[in-house]
Amino acid sequence: MLSLGLGLTIDDFKRVFVYPKAFAIGALCQIFLLPIVTFIMLSFVKFPAPLEFGIMLISFCPGGVTSNIFTKLANGAVALSISLTGIVSILCVFTLPIGVAISANHFLSATDIKINIGTLGLNMLVIAALPAAIGVCIRHYFPAFSQKIENPLFKIAGMVFVTIVISSIIGNRSLLAASFYQIGPFLILLNISLLLLGFLIARFARLPDDEAVTISIETGFQNGAMGITIGSLIAGSAAQNAALSLPSAVYGLLMYFICIPFILWARRKLTPNIS
Repeated sequence: MLSLGLGLTIDDFKRVFVYPKAFAIGALCQIFLLPIVTFIMLSFVKFPAPLEFGIMLISFCPGGVTSNIFTKLANGAVALSISLTGIVSILCVFTLPIGVAISANHFLSATDIKINIGTLGLNMLVIAALPAAIGVCIRHYFPAFSQKIENPLFKIAGMVFVTIVISSIIGNRSLLAASFYQIGPFLILLNISLLLLGFLIARFARLPDDEAVTISIETGFQNGAMGITIGSLIAGSAAQNAALSLPSAVYGLLMYFICIPFILWARRKLTPNIS
């Protein structure tokens, strides 16, 4: 989140008014469409309650800076992607605890897992909003220092993400082996559905192709590391932690393989967009 903040400027927040329609559609897709689609799809299948909650959890974790990179690779509207990533990531301080509390009441009411929405909101403030805000301030007040540390810090953040996901999978390999064929196809279908819905909704709203591709990527990409972290904070035992965090780890890996064909298609469809 600190590396995300370093990549943001005040103009990125002002850009909401430059792309009001595109930003509104992208934000609504991430904040509302994504968990609604996930919930509807879960109503047609039956997984153990902690896994169902874990799948809902990843739907509340907006994509990080990786979505900006994939948007650039797809020749999408990078400026729009950065604005969506930054603002929605900060808004998740409020949206994630509320969504998690509602999901826990629905999926975990029969278990001993209890959600304290105030504590979770405070954790999100420390995990997400505060580091991002510090990054924005460093970029604004110390631009030379920011440029010097941005690339190394981004690389460190990438390594941290990979470490979190891999360690979660290795630590829960027995559960992964038992449940991957159970939840893997569902998560693949979920990711494909989100990519398609994001693109189709944007095109239905008559947005340009580059903005539609951007909204599609922002809708399909989720922050697996954040989902794993929040699952660990909520869980009361190692077994609960494994069940709550595993969907985030699996989704965080699968989405790359699913999005690559979409990115290749978008690159052929769109000309480079320097925005």
